[in-house]
Amino acid sequence: MFPEIDDLLRDAARAATAGDVEGVLDCFDFPAAAYFHGSVVVLPDRDTVRASAAIYLARLAGLGVADVEIGLAGSEAESARGRTILVHSHCLDADHREQFDTLSRLYLQAGPDGRARIAMVEVVSSTNPALFLAFGVRQPLSLVGLAARPGAPPTAVPGAGQALCSTTEPTE
Repeated sequence: MFPEIDDLLRDAARAATAGDVEGVLDCFDFPAAAYFHGSVVVLPDRDTVRASAAIYLARLAGLGVADVEIGLAGSEAESARGRTILVHSHCLDADHREQFDTLSRLYLQAGPDGRARIAMVEVVSSTNPALFLAFGVRQPLSLVGLAARPGAPPTAVPGAGQALCSTTEPTE
């Protein structure tokens, strides 16, 4: 399944290097999710995620990242519905010196065109975790009610303890 994983990783790296928000979003199958240090962020659709992706890419550029390299570090599981892979991302400056790196687990599934797309990304480790704040990894929430309606912005769900989060602060 998904013989084009190398293409997906190459496209993601090219888009991140170029600061191409739409190219990065093309690598996802929405709705999607991100998991980072015990927090989950629902990524319901392209329009909702576009601003967060732009902030993330601007932060990369602001840190002097001139090149992003993403390589397959391992394949963990495969099923009829998808595949789980481990990738290592290296963010390099103009002199090709590593600024920081991230190890992530990607949960892939077939997008509308049948090609591999990212359904969920889990950041396993990063030497610069503050970058992911662009996606709202901050507020613990309850598991109940996190499913986003198509087209609806991610919202906080009152509750506690399940180490989930959203891109907005709770209103209660």
